Amino acid sequence: MDSGSDRQRIEQVVRALETGVGNAVDRDILAAVVKADFDRYAATARIQAFVPILVEREVRARILKHRMTSPQRAAPRGSVRATPNARHS
Repeated sequence: MDSGSDRQRIEQVVRALETGVGNAVDRDILAAVVKADFDRYAATARIQAFVPILVEREVRARILKHRMTSPQRAAPRGSVRATPNARHS
């Protein structure tokens, strides 16, 4: 594979993930994780065209899993947290 082509495909995956996760993950960390997964998949994939799709799916799942398992910070005393389904009178 051409390294320039790989860089473009990695960058596309990073941009797609940034769109979905916003600023939840530092861009440099996200790029490093994507590159590591990209290298791992590219080494064994029979159909190289699927590598970016597989990497994006894998990294997105790990980010979402981390978000769900990370403890939520408690609100400071006296503050009110808005709930998504709260009704305002």
